[in-house]
Amino acid sequence: MSDIYLLLTLLAGGYVAALLGVIIASSLRLWGERGERLPTSREAASRVLLPPCAFLLFLIIALGLPHDSGLLPPKMHLLLHRWATQIQANDSFHAALHLLNGTFILILLTLCIRTAFAMGQLAGSLRALTQSHRICTIHGVRVCLLPTDTIVCFTAGLFRPNIYTTERTLTTLTETDTRAMLAHETAHVQRGDTLFATVVSLFATLVPLPGYIALMRDWEVAAEHTCDRIAAERVGDAYAVASALVTVAHLLATEPPPSSPAIVAFSSQRKEGGVQKRVQALLLTTQGGRDERGRMQMLIAFWGVGLLASILLTPYLCHVMELLFLH
Repeated sequence: MSDIYLLLTLLAGGYVAALLGVIIASSLRLWGERGERLPTSREAASRVLLPPCAFLLFLIIALGLPHDSGLLPPKMHLLLHRWATQIQANDSFHAALHLLNGTFILILLTLCIRTAFAMGQLAGSLRALTQSHRICTIHGVRVCLLPTDTIVCFTAGLFRPNIYTTERTLTTLTETDTRAMLAHETAHVQRGDTLFATVVSLFATLVPLPGYIALMRDWEVAAEHTCDRIAAERVGDAYAVASALVTVAHLLATEPPPSSPAIVAFSSQRKEGGVQKRVQALLLTTQGGRDERGRMQMLIAFWGVGLLASILLTPYLCHVMELLFLH
């Protein structure tokens, strides 16, 4: 049982470190939203990555520390032991700690089962897509046509993502709208957005953190804006991309939802897309290079503070968790 309690010690400390990362990333998010400025994809991705990096950094440092937590100051070490001895001497507190241990084990098992279920659903959706399409090339882009009468276009896959659409979508849209749509999805493929989104979603499922979903949504919006700008550069006309966004949004508003669960799982066009904000960001927003450099420096500073705090708190969290779980 001591091995299980040691695992709980590491995971509980890692959760606290990740929670600290969410607090720092959320503070940076509030600071970055001043003046209604839209975050760049790099900024939003850095905020999303800070909590899992703090979690992993804590585990790496904790596994390398001695169990007596020799990095603690002697007075703090003595104070923690005295506090733990008083708690263990009280039968009620001792029973409560055992109940807490059992509760944490149940929570850990539930999260593992939920994560495994999410991974199974993802694998099943990908398998359903890959087994029911035919490949063609449109405007120089490799496209997978789905056998359904739904207007949809999305990117799915992990290491080798594909662009999925339907014949009805291609015949309904104009050639210019089709070029813009495929340029946008090609940007998602080249940026590896689907792999990034899958990894952070699985982390959010395994380690549920308050406020982390808001950070993920910020990145999703920023990624869409970035791909819109890339598509405008490739098409050579931002107004054409904006027109395609409005056209597709209008068509989706009159369409029933797809009947295929796999399409629903991967298609983001029916989520909170914010087409109006995307069009405004594409046509009106301009960013200064000096402002970008200043914000990236601030972002790096926040990253440094978050990771440094995780390193400094690791000995304390480890020892407190050991006293709670292992004694």
